Amino acid sequence: MPEGSTPALQAAGAVPLRARVRRILALALPIIGGMLSQNLLNLVDTAMVGRLGAPALAAVGLGGMVNWLSSAFFLGMGAGVQAIAARRSGEGRPGEAVEALHAALVVGLFVFVPLSLLLATQTRFLFGLLTSDPEVAALGAPYLACRMAASGFVVANFAFRGFWNGTGRSTVYLSTILVIHAVNILLNWVLIYGHLGAPRLGVLGAGISSAVAVATGTGIYVLLARRHAGADGFLSRGRFSRAAVGAVLRLSVPAGLQGAFLAAGFVLFYRLAELLGTRQLAATNVLINLSMVCILPAMGFGLAAATLVGQALGAGDRKGAASWGWTTVGLASGEMLLLGLVLAIAPDTWLGLLANDRQTQALARVPLVLLAMLQPLDAVGVVLSQSLLGAGAVRRVMVVSIVLQWGVFLPVAYLWGVKGGGGLLALWISLGVWRSAFSAVMLLLFWRGGWTAAKV
Repeated sequence: MPEGSTPALQAAGAVPLRARVRRILALALPIIGGMLSQNLLNLVDTAMVGRLGAPALAAVGLGGMVNWLSSAFFLGMGAGVQAIAARRSGEGRPGEAVEALHAALVVGLFVFVPLSLLLATQTRFLFGLLTSDPEVAALGAPYLACRMAASGFVVANFAFRGFWNGTGRSTVYLSTILVIHAVNILLNWVLIYGHLGAPRLGVLGAGISSAVAVATGTGIYVLLARRHAGADGFLSRGRFSRAAVGAVLRLSVPAGLQGAFLAAGFVLFYRLAELLGTRQLAATNVLINLSMVCILPAMGFGLAAATLVGQALGAGDRKGAASWGWTTVGLASGEMLLLGLVLAIAPDTWLGLLANDRQTQALARVPLVLLAMLQPLDAVGVVLSQSLLGAGAVRRVMVVSIVLQWGVFLPVAYLWGVKGGGGLLALWISLGVWRSAFSAVMLLLFWRGGWTAAKV
């Protein structure tokens, strides 16, 4: 079957389980490969910067969270593009999938790029709000300025990712993300440590490397879209539509709000850790990066489920859409169990790779084991929330995510971990309870089935 075709048009319930699993893996594995490579890159970045000391590690972690927050709302357009592209592919209208991609790129270019460039001039002020450690602020502000100046490319890359995954071309996403990471790692080695005659830039070098890498990725995506989607109207005037902009925004705004609140919540979580001390902040950065090794592969399964659910609904197969979601949940939970065990069995090994400060490692050890044990349950929430997004039920996911994170998790983490003296472990127990509750609600929403009537 050619890449980009829509085998979800066949009712999932009529497909044997083994064939269903093969179809899910064929779509999910390239996405997971890209996600896993992103995780590995984050770990490499953390390991490289970690050799510079705890303040540098804290600066990069806090800067990365602020950069995520600044672009999180617009990254939601990737979910909107994927939902539309999957549904239109299922309906046999690939040109309208291209229109959704065009709409997201136009919004990113004319709205987000000017905003990100403005924010790039304010990074010293932003760091002053988030840390009381002058060394962390001095190291982090230039790094964040580089990341923010290039974040328009990140938004474009997410829109392309949504298009490739929604149309079933996840291998295009994988091949491009591998190039991005290779560029980033090479430039990190050159600019952080001053190899090949380059100046030794430290944390600033990490920021420059990331900026160049994501810009390279956007250029590759454009070239590949001309090859794979040129016949469907990519960069053709006939495929620019105000109606497509409205459709993308209708799905993307709730997803973007969810992402913005999620990112803001993690920035605040970093701030809570910073109130406990610089080493606690450094430990939190290590833990977040390690947790992403598990959670983003589950996101890969979730994105695959979003495509298959959307394509099935486009073909009018509501029962089959549910079958794709449930089967993917089973696969993702098994994968998350294995990754969690890998982290839990040898926590000191992983922590030793990412932080050379023994006190930081000791602070992170028990939270890491707890985090590892929660991974299979978290997979349920990740996959089913992405399935709901792929079906167009974006508002339900947004409301649940924001209420649980901001109404429960963050207040409890502050009152228990900071004011109550529970420390770093209390912060991470609170996070685990939040993610478990989110999974339980997603399970209930998906099981009830009202999402099958959502319009895209």
